[in-house]
Amino acid sequence: MNNNRLPMLLGLGVLAWVGIVILLAFSGRLIIHRFGPMPEQPVQFNHSLHVNKLNLECLYCHQYAEQSIHATLPPTQVCRDCHEGADIQRPEAQKLAELLETVDEIPWQRVYKVKDHVYFTHRVHTTVAKLRCQECHGPIEDMTVAIRSAGGSSDRSFLEMGWCITCHKRRDGPRECINCHK
Repeated sequence: MNNNRLPMLLGLGVLAWVGIVILLAFSGRLIIHRFGPMPEQPVQFNHSLHVNKLNLECLYCHQYAEQSIHATLPPTQVCRDCHEGADIQRPEAQKLAELLETVDEIPWQRVYKVKDHVYFTHRVHTTVAKLRCQECHGPIEDMTVAIRSAGGSSDRSFLEMGWCITCHKRRDGPRECINCHK
């Protein structure tokens, strides 16, 4: 090999390496950006307290997870039933009490959202496939604030098609495009 080409090849190699590092870093940022930051909730709902200490089931607050496309955000009346008039000293419970006095519906923000072209129904996944909430949402019963989680793993590809297909293959679920893409 010509010695004059060696510096040029080394330079191209370094540029390629830097380009790959930048591309990987950028790809990671795209994944985070696509799902966006975690939404700010009007009250930091402590799932751990409500599930582990008060023994509430997911369906107590997310009433339609077995009947509907959406699990739905908790209606304000569910919160009122337990909290109205309660003497609770926790700051977030006090914030909730103030909200219950001033709003008809608590403006909860969705934590999970699939892309617009994807059809996903909680009912099928909870009643037909008999998935537990934790299989997709992670150990929600241990979370003081709900975060996006891939069944408890650090898999950053969750809520992407490949993540769903892997689960469908493992559970022998349908894999025809029309099932999820409407």
